Amino acid sequence: MKKLIFPGLVFVIGIMLLPKPVKAAGATLSLSPATQGVAVGANFMTNLALDTGGQAVSSVSAVLTYDPTLLAVTISPGTILSLSQMKVANGVITIATDQLPTNYNGSGTLATLNFRALAAGTAQVTIVFTGAALGSSVVLGSNGVTNILDLVNNGVYTLGAGGAETTATTTTTTTATTGGTPVTGTVGETLIFVTGGLLLFAAGGFFLRKVYVA
Repeated sequence: MKKLIFPGLVFVIGIMLLPKPVKAAGATLSLSPATQGVAVGANFMTNLALDTGGQAVSSVSAVLTYDPTLLAVTISPGTILSLSQMKVANGVITIATDQLPTNYNGSGTLATLNFRALAAGTAQVTIVFTGAALGSSVVLGSNGVTNILDLVNNGVYTLGAGGAETTATTTTTTTATTGGTPVTGTVGETLIFVTGGLLLFAAGGFFLRKVYVA
């Protein structure tokens, strides 16, 4: 009986020790700074930052909402991509690129939001991320179809007499590469996992055969 259990234990332990497939990181859209206090009547700037998570992207469309009774806003282009749309209407901000001529992989400021505090209160600026095809922020991968947006970081700003006019620090742009395909981080590791499992299974079968023969 002990001879039968040992090959099985070898197989199970070997499977547990094999590297597991790792999902590639997705893209992130963030407001920076995410919080600050501002006096009523003062101007302040917030950067909309993009981080592709190491994947190549072919286009970006960001949709944000805010309270127009608390904030007035205009949009300035960022430092990393050419924008085809910068629209503000009825509390909705739309920032988008066309299909990029060359896929982009990196991080930096997509656009700068220039706000003016109109009244006292807590102003939330929300990056809409529902996963829907329409009305939601989208970061398309290199295939032009898959939305690789994985995380958004919104902003909350306190407007009142105690605030002060501030400006946002420009997000540092990291070295970006262009072209190529997105890094998935799954195919190669999955093949290793499956191959190793088959080899261990074959080894376990060999030991079992020798035990039964003996």
